[in-house]
Amino acid sequence: LVLFSTSVKDVDQDEVVKRIAHFKQTGMVKVPEWSDLVKSGVTNDMAPVNPDWYYIRSPVGVNTFRNIYGSKLRRGVQPNGYAKSSESVIRKALKRRYGLGDALTMLAKKPKMSVLDKSNLDWKSFKQEQEIEEDLSIHNRGKNR
Repeated sequence: LVLFSTSVKDVDQDEVVKRIAHFKQTGMVKVPEWSDLVKSGVTNDMAPVNPDWYYIRSPVGVNTFRNIYGSKLRRGVQPNGYAKSSESVIRKALKRRYGLGDALTMLAKKPKMSVLDKSNLDWKSFKQEQEIEEDLSIHNRGKNR
């Protein structure tokens, strides 16, 4: 028995993106009000022409999208460079698509404890250990003989 698996990379990407854009018809993803006013990157002069651009761009990762949708950066008389796309637009689209708002806040860096907080925590744990040792010494008096 031989099973052939097909991944997203094995099929035509344009077709995949169009099929993923079915979220527009289902109403699972709501387009924000600012989507027709915003540029999708620093190098663009206007908003995207395709009215479904928000649905098409929402199903991938942030950095991948920044590279994919980046474009030529015009620098005057200097040679053209490359600029990544706007991270904010992509991140907001992903938050709406997958509900990643809570997940991203959980992955954010946790606040560090100050030296005083650490010493206070150490003191409390030391006191608890002392109390436990005293309780154990009371209960273990007759066992060591």
